[in-house]
Amino acid sequence: MAKRFIPFIGLAVVVALAFAATFGAVSLTPAYAGVAAPVDADLEGKGFQPQEDSKLKLEGGDREITLTWSLPTSTTTANKINKWQYTVDSADGDRSDWTDVEGGASTTEVVVSQYDGARLQNGVTYEFQVRAVNTDDSNDIISKSGTVEGMANKPPGAPKNVKMKAGEGSIILTWDPPSDTSGITEWQYRTRLNPWSDWMTVPDSKPDTNTYEIKELDKSKQYEAQVRSMAGNTPSATTGGADDDYEGVVAKAVAADGSEAVAVKPMAVIQRTFTSTSNKPGSDPTYKLILTAESDYTAGRDDIEIEMEDFGMPSSIDVDAISITIDTINTGEEKDTTGEPANVEVDGEDVTISLKPASEDDSRNVAVGDVVTIMFRSSSGITNPTEAGEYGWVVEWGDDSWNFGTASTEEGGLGELNITRRVSLSDNDGGRDKEITATAKGYEADATVTFFIDANKNRELDVDEHRLCSDVSDSNHIASCEFEVTRPPFEAAHNYVNAVSGQDYDQSGLYDKNSKDDDRGYFLEPSITASPAGGSPGETIQVQLVDFPAGPVTATLAGEPLGTFGTVGSQGDMNFQFTVPDNAREGKQDLKVEAGSGSDNDANVVLDISGPTVTPTPSDEILPNQRVNLVGGGFTSGSTIKTISIGGKEINERRINDGKDVDVDNGGNWSAAVDMPLSSATTSEGKRVIRVTDEDGRSGTVEITIPARKVTITPESGRVGTIAVVRGENFPSKNDEGNSLNVQIQYDAGEDRTTTVSAVPDASGKFEVELRIPTTASIPSTNTVQVSFDDTDDINVVTTVTHDVPEAIITLSATSGSPGTSVTLEGKGFKSFVPVTTVKAGSIDVTPSPKPSTDALGMMSFDIPIPGLDNGIQTIEVEVGQTKASVGFTVTPSTGDGGAVVEVAAAVANLGDNFVVAFHFNNTTKEWTFYDPAIADASDMTHFMSSQSYWIQVTETTEAILNGKTRNLTCLEGNCWNQIVW
Repeated sequence: MAKRFIPFIGLAVVVALAFAATFGAVSLTPAYAGVAAPVDADLEGKGFQPQEDSKLKLEGGDREITLTWSLPTSTTTANKINKWQYTVDSADGDRSDWTDVEGGASTTEVVVSQYDGARLQNGVTYEFQVRAVNTDDSNDIISKSGTVEGMANKPPGAPKNVKMKAGEGSIILTWDPPSDTSGITEWQYRTRLNPWSDWMTVPDSKPDTNTYEIKELDKSKQYEAQVRSMAGNTPSATTGGADDDYEGVVAKAVAADGSEAVAVKPMAVIQRTFTSTSNKPGSDPTYKLILTAESDYTAGRDDIEIEMEDFGMPSSIDVDAISITIDTINTGEEKDTTGEPANVEVDGEDVTISLKPASEDDSRNVAVGDVVTIMFRSSSGITNPTEAGEYGWVVEWGDDSWNFGTASTEEGGLGELNITRRVSLSDNDGGRDKEITATAKGYEADATVTFFIDANKNRELDVDEHRLCSDVSDSNHIASCEFEVTRPPFEAAHNYVNAVSGQDYDQSGLYDKNSKDDDRGYFLEPSITASPAGGSPGETIQVQLVDFPAGPVTATLAGEPLGTFGTVGSQGDMNFQFTVPDNAREGKQDLKVEAGSGSDNDANVVLDISGPTVTPTPSDEILPNQRVNLVGGGFTSGSTIKTISIGGKEINERRINDGKDVDVDNGGNWSAAVDMPLSSATTSEGKRVIRVTDEDGRSGTVEITIPARKVTITPESGRVGTIAVVRGENFPSKNDEGNSLNVQIQYDAGEDRTTTVSAVPDASGKFEVELRIPTTASIPSTNTVQVSFDDTDDINVVTTVTHDVPEAIITLSATSGSPGTSVTLEGKGFKSFVPVTTVKAGSIDVTPSPKPSTDALGMMSFDIPIPGLDNGIQTIEVEVGQTKASVGFTVTPSTGDGGAVVEVAAAVANLGDNFVVAFHFNNTTKEWTFYDPAIADASDMTHFMSSQSYWIQVTETTEAILNGKTRNLTCLEGNCWNQIVW
């Protein structure tokens, strides 16, 4: 059954507020009151991130706080901001509405002295947010910061390194004052057994006072003590305990029994507490028990037994789901030891934990005064009770027992878990006619649970409040039903849904009136429709508002104010109309309508605004210097076109309509011929905008494409002195009036080795011209072909392509032969009309006399003899001028009747260890001979002869040069015999 407990006040937790808040890493100065770090999750940055740029700071004054921030560094972003707003609440109150900061978009400071009409109070912590508003195309809130906290006045510095020792019926406190004591008016102290005493002033205290003896204490008790500094009525933000990090410091005021008073070592005395990471019904949180041992317990003998009545229990719990920490401060060891569960047994709602026995050097035994923390992780499978109420656990250890959930003055109040009812909706915002499922948890079983709109937010079902639906709570204490959102009863704002049953009402928490995230709230969003869904300047558009809050209606189109259009009544519906202004931007634009003030009181609809139009011919790609026909519509009737620009650069009026005015007729239409300029706007590829503006400032745009210039050379590789064809595309065109320009084409093969020609692109920006490859170009080489022209800003525009000159090559009429063989050598790719410098076969000069020369095409042909060279591959090299080329020639032995003869061991030497044996069959004698190096003396084959057939066995597949030729000898499935012709 559920147990009723009285909650207690645990140890004081003091939150340090003596540091400044920044968005990002910002150095702090003592001038700023304490804050906490902002919540990044709230940021809605649209080009401006406050935590990086605004450097929001808070400075406390007498009953006021000054907020300062920086403007965004981006001019574009800053220009979108119309105003700044802030909101404030106290730590235990409701957040105020957003308040405009006077001064407009350039303001960077506001002094806040009131909150909900009341003056800020010194020593009270307040919470702030700042946001920039208007005019992003899709959202009027440019950015909203996270919440930060600050006090209304600067607290004095806190004490540091607080220590205490016992005296005779007293406690002696010592501490270090802060480095800045200028604001300190006095020091105060307090003690407690339970509860804390009132704060009392240290007599005759000065800013630098650092010790005080608290006398007339009960000699049998242990006391906690704290000390703090004061600045008038404002205490220091941090209260001193021991060693800066206060967790509760005690000392025993011992009696003097004739001996010297003994100081008791400070000990972390923690009130016995029971905490949970969730108080939701049926959830599986992490539970933590903290207790102070009242006896000595031995691991392996004294088990921990815990009774968990009304909690959801698993059939078993893994030892890894439980951790036990033993704080042994009072033993003098000053170390933390983790007690590992050896076994965990579950019996219904009872859990028994056995600790592993201690080893000699790893004590898990627990001594009197040790602080023990027992944590059950969510993986334990224990779940919260499902019905609302206060619950606790009973812990028995040895002869000691702790009832977590029973309040006792003597015991200081013990922890308990308050399970709260929960009401949630399947969706928390939207329009009318939405089907919503409401769920209530924690209500008594078999009770009728009624869901209703809690209009006055008093968490009670009043007579005039609308009932939505009802359901009977099941055995898991859960009830759910569906309802449809209608108006009425739902209002065009936050609507809070609650639930009651027959038992006493016990709903969790208070409402956050500014939050859409409250599970119980449904925000009926305003909606807007427009007919028609767009229009041109001067046309009228009808607007219908539904579910807006009551208040005056204002509207903007693409961020530009349209004016005020009456007031929405209590029913939330209204119709109005507006005329599309002449300066309306073309395209899809947001129509935003707001009733009253605040981000929840507006709605948007996208309108298709068709502004002035500009149509070019040609319409796809446009070239520099090309004559383009432009036709416009929707401009100011009877006016004159003032400027035409491309890529943001204004076109000279002499290039527009042959220098004549372009008049707009009574229908807002006009036409003109425009010669595109020769400038960076047209000579670099990409998208460009042509903008046309009339005398009244109305402008229309059209996007065109400047194509990339292309240069090709055919062939891509060519010999020196040969002709190549250079072609260009998308160069400045010859326009309809005959205006054109020359482009220069230069083949650059290095210093003083160039060829230059010129060409005139046609109306389509194309040209084709022949170009001779310089005869002085290096062979081989890669060279550059540059096509260039000057624009009207005297900027040389260059397009390049590469061209290769291939290496020279020579070929032989035969690839092998014995010394004395005559072969014909042919060459090409050399420079024209240059005599052969040398011809070498191996290292022997075989240059013909007289020396032959290349012809006009760099080609040549002549015979050379093969001199006496070593057998094998030799290099034939030809040098013509400074250009060399070579080719391989295989020199074979001189032939006789029996063919060339090679001693057998030398013949197969290149096979190395891969050679096994060789056989030869003589067709004339019909006899076999063989050579085996392992039995060379018994072998009867002594030589290899050219043109003869031989069988050779190897150990593995291999490749070798035999008789000047590359041979591939293979093995297949263990067969390594190969037949070759020598």
